[in-house]
Amino acid sequence: MKLIVFTMFFAGLSLVNAETKEFKMTAGNIIVENQVGNVLVNSEGGKTLKVNYEKLSGGKTCHLSIKKIENSVFVKVKQESASWFSFKKKNICKVNFVINAPKNIDADFKLAAGNLSVLGVNGRLKFKVGAGDVYIDGVQSESVIGKSGAGEILVNGDLASVDFKIGAGKVKTTFQKVIGAGSFDVAIGTGDVSLKVPNTSSVQTDFKSGAGSLLSEVNQPKDSQSTLSVNVKSGTGDLKIINL
Repeated sequence: MKLIVFTMFFAGLSLVNAETKEFKMTAGNIIVENQVGNVLVNSEGGKTLKVNYEKLSGGKTCHLSIKKIENSVFVKVKQESASWFSFKKKNICKVNFVINAPKNIDADFKLAAGNLSVLGVNGRLKFKVGAGDVYIDGVQSESVIGKSGAGEILVNGDLASVDFKIGAGKVKTTFQKVIGAGSFDVAIGTGDVSLKVPNTSSVQTDFKSGAGSLLSEVNQPKDSQSTLSVNVKSGTGDLKIINL
């Protein structure tokens, strides 16, 4: 079912009139800053990084920069200050991206509004999304750090440290494998948090909520020797921890 969800998301990001910039690299960093639009990153495990993009609106006030400095690729969308009339005419800068990346890459994303999807990457991930959903699947990462104003966050992979701060939404995270001394830290204003862990895991849990409850079916050790440390703070919302 998870693969079907991601396939549908990919279909919604198909680029009709795409332009492409390509860089030779087998590992490194990618930094993406987008105003409005969706970003999809898919690892093909090759020796190039391809940035496919389509500008949907924005006109002459919408500027796009894509460049490589040493072992980092920078993608930045910037819009000049527009008049209220231009804004009412929906002349907002909107760009969609489909990025084919090497397997081993660290990534940093900043999106004002739009969905983010990252598949099959091995590396550290960081994101900041104003409004939109985040889908991260099939990754191996020592660090996934994210901030979201409003939206759903779904993460699945071999993970070590996960840290989210969310205004309103839902968090669904699956540790297919816990790398080292794992940690899962979430601060959320409104919304439920769901965590899945291997059935061999022991979890040390600290849950604080103004209006919410904890449901856990995993081992809760009495000492500090836990596979995964879980710290969740919620204004309104439940925490559910279940075995895979």
